[in-house]
This record gives sequence, C-alpha cells and structure tokens, in this order.
Amino acid sequence: MLESVLPIVIVTAVFGCVGLFGFFFAGRKSEDRGLVQTMVITTAFCLWIFWLAAYMSQMHPLLAPEMKVKEVCVLDHAGINVCT
Repeated sequence: MLESVLPIVIVTAVFGCVGLFGFFFAGRKSEDRGLVQTMVITTAFCLWIFWLAAYMSQMHPLLAPEMKVKEVCVLDHAGINVCT
C-alpha cells in the first residue's frame, strides 16, 4: 500500500511548494499581483489534478473487452475479417 501512496504524497508536496512559491514570489513588483498569484496557483492545481488522474488510472487500468468464439464466428461469416 505504501508504494502506491508515497508517490502521491511526494508529488502533492512538490505541487504544493510550487503553488506556495508562486503565491509569495510571483509578480512581486507588478500591478496585477493578485491576478498572477491566482494564475500560478490555478496552474499548479490543474497540473496536479491532471497528474493525479493519470497516475491513478494506471493503478487500475481498464481492460479491453473480450470476444467470445461464437461472436468471432458470426463476424467471420458476415465477411468481417477480425483476425488481422
């Protein structure tokens, strides 16, 4: 269990640090500091949630449907070549 949780914790901490770094240091001398902070935090969150979805989808991948022999015979009889 720890081997699947540890990468999530580490990457979450990295994205959290990126978000905090962006919040405190991005756009320090800009008129639009609030906008820049919002953009950096939103970007860090979106990248983290995308990474989390991709990582978790690899933990339990969807399996391809399996065809029964009878279905293959019906398709072959109809002229659909399924063996290529």
